[in-house]
Amino acid sequence: MNSSLITCRVQHERFAPKKHAFSYPLYTYLLDIDELQELNQKRILFGYNKLRLASFHDKDYLQDNPASVRQKLTELLNKQDIELAESDIIYLVTSARFVNYSFNPVSFYWIFRDNCLQGCVAEVNNTFGEKHVYPLPGSGIPASDSSTENTFPARYQHPKQFHVSPFMDLTGEYHFTFEDVREHLDVTVELFHGTDRTFKANLLEETRVPLTDMALLKTAFTKPLTAHLTMPRILWEAGKLHYGKGIHFYSKPEPVSDMTIRHKDTPKITDRLATKLVQTALQRMQLGQLTLTMPDGSSKRYGDEHTGSKAELTVNSPSLFRKIACRGDIGLGEGYSEGLWDSPDVVDVIRFFLENRKIHTRTHNALTNTAAILSGAIQRHLHLKAPQNDEAGSKANIAAHYDLSNELFRHFLDPTMTYSSGVFINPADVTEDLEEAQLRKNRLLADKAQITADDHVLEIGCGWGGFAEQTAKERGCRITGVTLSQEQYTYATQRIKDADLDHLVDIQLRDYRTLSSQYDKIVSIEMLEAVGHKFHAEYFQKLEDLLAPSGLAAIQTITIQDAHYDHYRWGVDWVRKHIFPGGELLSLARICEITSDTTSLSVQKVQAIGLHYANTLNQWRKNFEQQWPQITKLGFDDYFRRTWIYYLASCEAAFLQGYINDLHILLSRPPT
Repeated sequence: MNSSLITCRVQHERFAPKKHAFSYPLYTYLLDIDELQELNQKRILFGYNKLRLASFHDKDYLQDNPASVRQKLTELLNKQDIELAESDIIYLVTSARFVNYSFNPVSFYWIFRDNCLQGCVAEVNNTFGEKHVYPLPGSGIPASDSSTENTFPARYQHPKQFHVSPFMDLTGEYHFTFEDVREHLDVTVELFHGTDRTFKANLLEETRVPLTDMALLKTAFTKPLTAHLTMPRILWEAGKLHYGKGIHFYSKPEPVSDMTIRHKDTPKITDRLATKLVQTALQRMQLGQLTLTMPDGSSKRYGDEHTGSKAELTVNSPSLFRKIACRGDIGLGEGYSEGLWDSPDVVDVIRFFLENRKIHTRTHNALTNTAAILSGAIQRHLHLKAPQNDEAGSKANIAAHYDLSNELFRHFLDPTMTYSSGVFINPADVTEDLEEAQLRKNRLLADKAQITADDHVLEIGCGWGGFAEQTAKERGCRITGVTLSQEQYTYATQRIKDADLDHLVDIQLRDYRTLSSQYDKIVSIEMLEAVGHKFHAEYFQKLEDLLAPSGLAAIQTITIQDAHYDHYRWGVDWVRKHIFPGGELLSLARICEITSDTTSLSVQKVQAIGLHYANTLNQWRKNFEQQWPQITKLGFDDYFRRTWIYYLASCEAAFLQGYINDLHILLSRPPT
């Protein structure tokens, strides 16, 4: 008989976004499917469609019907214009049931005709109860040294079409390599994104013995738990990836291929309930209009088309509603990152929800205020894991965003590498040159601070050095710039050196709280958002200490509406969870309160440039999308792409809607 019991080893290796590898011993069955009846009759411990110590059941494989594996495989391949002859020999490598249990992540088929390979099939199962088949016809792609078309190893390529690991999206192409299973079990599956290999799995034989009762009995005594360890091992490795290495996971998308032959068509009861809850909430929205298209193609409109913005949202998976029902705006953003919904214009979708957002303000009702605070605190506990913004925590929080890659930012920022709002002649004109807008913004801040050649200027949060380089060149002043980002420090120091400005500009990798000198002028561009409510007083008190008497400080900072501030600071949102850990916007009222209560600083001027930021973000997003083919070469995946598109689009919408603003604030210190 051809059927055997094989002791082997499975090895997995991930190469991106973080390296991870494991290897486990196991045993598997090599079955000639035409021998199943004979095995059932001649083996006491092996059953075919019967309960035995080890058993093979046709219903576990391929289509969900009671037909034999040969019948089902013939029908399945015929639909792919692949003919399976009755005389073809089919070998199947799989984990048969042991004590009536098995879970097969993947089973492999070899089809031989007249001793020649006719094709292979990979039957893949995920932990959601779904099954997908990859038919691999023919003898594969011959090796370069092949002398005949049937020479092993047989190589095949197939686009990825099935969700297996929650840590990978549906993009990429599988490369399969099969050795001749009649002689030796050796199967390798690799996942490529372009030319980059991101994953490799290998199933390699160690020993094989004929499938006898003695072999089954020996395996039962020496490896009694192996068949039951597959699922625990999957969960263990998933835990190490997510909790140990911080790799995000993707929600399961709806099947995208006819070859996903088993899946659940009926949404879970939790999804149905969540859908009802979200749609009920949408029915109460009155401003603007949202066209919601469901996975089945049906659509419904919410709101009033005669007021506000019009938006379109296409739901790719009903699990989106569960995310939104449980997590609100965080769930909406995470759903987009995971591909659960799409829209021709994400900005319009966010604007629709902002237009209909219930304004959270403090009331005279103590119970209502307490409930809002408790709700926000619970959300912070569940979703916000960033360190506090003390000296150690600030460095970690800054590194999490700004140290992603200088090359990443270079691809979508303007040539000055400025990561803050520009100032346009007409903020509504998205065709205006972004570089000129950034240079204009820098001059405007320098003018407000009245910077001259005699000044020694401190820039708190100097970024990649754009303001320091431009201002030192144009004004001839000395500038000390500080940053907590190693990537920014490396770039900025080289930039200043290349510009021959070493004698004027000193870039330092340090926390502003460790400075002790006094400076004539201080500039801080969109750094205040990283301070946090608890440290606001410390920031402005240090600003006062570092600013010379009669000195001026020009601050550019993003703010939230005064009425929203208390609710905002007690809660958490998608941006703070996924983009800026430790970030927290101030309100103008909060700035005025802190400066007046804890310092002698006075607010001299305030200018709002929020609409200019909407334009800036629009241009960044367009650059990001245009440059994505280059950005992906840096190792960023589609989850990252969608996350950043949502980040840039949602911020643009918030500025357009006036939910947040960007302010130029001029502070002065009295002469004595």
